[in-house]
Amino acid sequence: MVDFLKGATNLLASPEGTAMNGAGDAGGLPPLVSNSIKTAAGVATGNVLLAASGVVGVAEDLKKNPPAKTEYASASGGAAAKTEGYAAILPTGTSALDPKMLDYEDALKVLEANFDQLDLADGKKSGSLSKDELRRAANDASLSPQLRSAARFLTENAALFERVDSSGLLARFMPVVGRLYNDDRIKLSGVRSELKRVGEEFARYGRPERPRTPKPEPETCPPSTGTPGTRPPTTGGPSPGTPSPGTRPPSTGGPSPGTSSPGTGGGTGPVGGGGKPPTSKDPDFREYLEAVAVLRDNWGTFDTAAGTKDDRVTREDMAALLLSPAASSTLKKAAQFFKDNPLYFDRLEMAAGIDGRDGIIGLLDVKAELAQSGGSKMTTSPSKGSSARSIVDNPNMSIEDKVQAILGSISTETDAEILQVMESMASAGEDRASLGTSDADKKKAATLDGNMRELELRLQRLLEKRKSMFDLMSNMSAKFNEMAKTAISNLRGA
Repeated sequence: MVDFLKGATNLLASPEGTAMNGAGDAGGLPPLVSNSIKTAAGVATGNVLLAASGVVGVAEDLKKNPPAKTEYASASGGAAAKTEGYAAILPTGTSALDPKMLDYEDALKVLEANFDQLDLADGKKSGSLSKDELRRAANDASLSPQLRSAARFLTENAALFERVDSSGLLARFMPVVGRLYNDDRIKLSGVRSELKRVGEEFARYGRPERPRTPKPEPETCPPSTGTPGTRPPTTGGPSPGTPSPGTRPPSTGGPSPGTSSPGTGGGTGPVGGGGKPPTSKDPDFREYLEAVAVLRDNWGTFDTAAGTKDDRVTREDMAALLLSPAASSTLKKAAQFFKDNPLYFDRLEMAAGIDGRDGIIGLLDVKAELAQSGGSKMTTSPSKGSSARSIVDNPNMSIEDKVQAILGSISTETDAEILQVMESMASAGEDRASLGTSDADKKKAATLDGNMRELELRLQRLLEKRKSMFDLMSNMSAKFNEMAKTAISNLRGA
């Protein structure tokens, strides 16, 4: 049918159609191209039959040579999950977004929650944040770490800063409006709009995963080979060069273990070396004088604590006495004080001005310190015990008188201690009032405040002790009075 129509149209199309067919065949043009040219020429010249002849020819050629079709053929043999030649660009189940977008979302949330705080950081509210304001916020130690990190993230990622900078109402739909928003300043509306946009991207492309950082492997130290300058591993025993409990190393004139050379600030302990020597205004000075008095009255015990009598006391003697089960609580209290307060130990060993700071306390140092500090008349627990013993052994006193005398003696000592604590509190208050506003004065003020709290607790305990003592004395008097009444009534009944 198509061939008949083609022949009829060629016959009616006048000699132009036959001439164009002959020219196409002579030029080697494909039939499809020749018929297309014939159709175009017929349309251009208004020759309907020529245009119809070209259309019929195109239809015939398409019928003989249909266009190729692309068909999908599924892979066989389980090879559907494999690619030949090239690796997959994006693994299955992986988001196409940069993992940095997670940090971007976190930074936007932090900025949204604290936008007013950053906006008012310079003392005025402008409704927007510039790059310079974010840089200042990133280095502001008064802000929280997460707020500083959010500001630093946006300043270090210029592309993401531009995203939130150009975000705003209708900016995504009208680029011209977006250019108006792009003024290198972040507004709260832009932050919220960008948060919404990031959420839409996560919903469309999937939420990315943060890259996993491998855990650092623990360092392994090779065993020591004895090379000079290295230190062997600790095995729990005494370190080389330190004496074992009960032994005392010979003195060589140099500084003892745990002390520094003269002029370096003293030994080790809770009170750091290099500090100023304690003075009589220190709240622990009274306890220091008591410890020195105990050391004077029990010099032989301290001298031989480490096993050798050499008429001097070192830190090793103090440590050995603390470990001795035969030492009394009074001696251990004094030794513990010097161990916890190395600056006082340094002060005592320098009291007589002999041999410099060598970690050795002599009897002359003890006597000189007590004489200089006004503590030479201080008594320790043995003398107190002897005083109490003299009261108990007094034959001219009754039982009631002896009990009252002992309780009165204890109460007098408590009153004296209360007065000393109050004097220390007054002295600390005066020192606190004389301090300025410098950093050094602030540190001293903090130390004095801590000492003042300790003195207040000590005063409270002393007042409670005094009250308990008076209550005991009152109860004892009442009991003695009842006993006397009972005895008198018994005599009457007899």
